[in-house]
Amino acid sequence: MSAGDSNCLVTFKPDIDPKTGRIEPPIQLGRGAPEFLAADGAGKAYVNLEDKDNVAVVDLKAADP
Repeated sequence: MSAGDSNCLVTFKPDIDPKTGRIEPPIQLGRGAPEFLAADGAGKAYVNLEDKDNVAVVDLKAADP
């Protein structure tokens, strides 16, 4: 999930316990307003930075944009 106001990507494991689970630390995307994302199923997410006409590539395994 992207958090546009904070310019970050928030992730969580698909098997998270809704009552006791915690989200991972946010991944900063730098300056830019994240609008939507697509994942490739191999560990990378591509986040459209709407106001920068740019796409941030995030390695979800390394949690590094």
